Amino acid sequence: DRRNRSRTKPVPIYYYNKYMGGVDHQDQLNAYYPSHNKTVRWYKKLEIHFIQLMVLNFHLLHK
Repeated sequence: DRRNRSRTKPVPIYYYNKYMGGVDHQDQLNAYYPSHNKTVRWYKKLEIHFIQLMVLNFHLLHK
């Protein structure tokens, strides 16, 4: 029966799931402080996003 057979995950999927937890957590923390505005140009949004990532990483390192 095909449904009862156990399957192994492909190696890239395993590593993706293993290391995405930190990224998901960082995205969740950044969601508390939205920086996007419809009137802001895309490159400014990108700049603000990277600044927020740097501030968050600094905070997590020195926590």
